[in-house]
Amino acid sequence: MATLPDPVDDPPLTTHPVAGAYRAIPGMTRFGRPPVAIRRHAPLIGEHTREAVEEAEARTAES
Repeated sequence: MATLPDPVDDPPLTTHPVAGAYRAIPGMTRFGRPPVAIRRHAPLIGEHTREAVEEAEARTAES
């Protein structure tokens, strides 16, 4: 069983399609299922800004 310092001291190497390799701390909880996997890369700075602003504007317009 991993303790908190284990994944923090040596996190697994992950690859981002634009930014390259980086270390990601894996999920620490287990709920009787297989371990959590990273399904997609981390977003770049500002990558989802337009979508977030448009969604916020749409919610404001609905109110």
